[in-house]
Amino acid sequence: MNALRLTEIEVPAEASLGVAVDGSTLAWPGADGAPVLPRFDAPTWQTSYVEVFNRGSTPFAYSAVPSVPWIVLSETGGELQRERRLWVTVDWARAPRGTATGTIVVSGAGREVVVTVEAFNPPDVTRASLRGFAEGQGFVSIEPEHFTRRVDAGSRRWIRVEDYGRTLSGMRAEAPVDTPSAVPGKNAPVLEYRMHLFTPGEITATLILSPTLNFVPGRGLRVAVSFDDQAPQVATVVPEKYDAANGNRDWEETVRNNARLVSTTHTIAAAGAHTLKIWMVDPAVVVQKVIVDTPASRRTSTYLGPPESYSNR
Repeated sequence: MNALRLTEIEVPAEASLGVAVDGSTLAWPGADGAPVLPRFDAPTWQTSYVEVFNRGSTPFAYSAVPSVPWIVLSETGGELQRERRLWVTVDWARAPRGTATGTIVVSGAGREVVVTVEAFNPPDVTRASLRGFAEGQGFVSIEPEHFTRRVDAGSRRWIRVEDYGRTLSGMRAEAPVDTPSAVPGKNAPVLEYRMHLFTPGEITATLILSPTLNFVPGRGLRVAVSFDDQAPQVATVVPEKYDAANGNRDWEETVRNNARLVSTTHTIAAAGAHTLKIWMVDPAVVVQKVIVDTPASRRTSTYLGPPESYSNR
């Protein structure tokens, strides 16, 4: 510990306003661009925050004033010694239908910062009428055990692995080891996830899978993904001749992260209710988490992946 040299940061005596927002590493005044909170979506009822802090050591009075009545703050002002976190929610009973924008004006110590707030209140679905998962901030995050429907195919099936995976559990494709590869849509077991998507267009389905090797001679490991009645897309998890010997950086990264990611792209023609389907092709594929990104996705990459989206299953 003697090698550590601690330094105390000198803080100016003069009070100075600082503002940071959820989802950003920047602080205002001074940062490029304008502060914008992650979008609020009516079915998911998100809570966000604005961090108000003092860049000096002298306390000062601050205020936080929303521009519209549907923006609700945990507090709207007071004396600031160091920092205060203001929790932001939306009163959906007062928010207009469709997309609406408002602001929060944070003032203090002679400075002012304007934070933008965007809310989406869809006209075609409510939290009560929703069936399945809801797109929020442009994506859907799913714990695999929370399927809408599971269909087995003889000895081939998906089974739950309790307390395994990034955050909750895993779903493992199981079959006798000498069973031929299954054909999606014919003799393959399937997991189905109903969801409501608000953003049509090209979407990406990402499966966070567990590390698995090509243990069956003559074939690799595969899984298939589809939406609604579209043809399943077969994705290779581990190629047939994959060699995990020392020096294989791809396998080393897979083990280090305890995960292997597989993604497929799909086209959704219209907003509304859709069903994601995950088909078994080869056994021993374990799904830890499922993430669907639409063209409006604003999620950031994190090790555990985003928390599970709101659902009314």
